[in-house]
Parts: sequence; structure tokens; C-alpha cells
Amino acid sequence: MREQIIEKEITQIKEILKSKCNTASDPPPVTLIVVNKRINQRMFATGSDGRTMINPPPGSIIDSQLVENQSSSCFDFFLVP
Repeated sequence: MREQIIEKEITQIKEILKSKCNTASDPPPVTLIVVNKRINQRMFATGSDGRTMINPPPGSIIDSQLVENQSSSCFDFFLVP
């Protein structure tokens, strides 16, 4: 899904920005954020006593080991509600 958005929609948005910002030296940068609320992953956190807890605390961000980080310009993360 991400590849389709990048190939089609972002390309079209950049073309529009070029035509609207033709007097600027560079068009403004575009940031793509894709949100998926339906995940099958189950996360566990280790408590201060060393035991495995069932759920990480709300607001936890998981941004390594379980996610796909292809480069510095494209990364995934999970945010625990």
C-alpha cells in the first residue's frame, strides 16, 4: 500500500506543488504519514521486577526490532494507545 501511495499520489502532489510554487527555488517538502489501526501484533513489556507484563504502558513507542526501518527517510513505529 505504501509503494502505491508513493508512486501515484505523492508524485501527483509534487507536480502540483511545482506548478503552484514555480517562483520558489525549491517546492516545500512533503511528509507522508500512513496510519493503520488494525494490527495483529501483540506487544509485551518487562516490568521493574523483571517479569513480563501483558501490555506496555499507554503511550509507549516501539520503534526498533519489530518494525521496518529501510532508511532515515522511511520508518515505521507502533504507538500503544
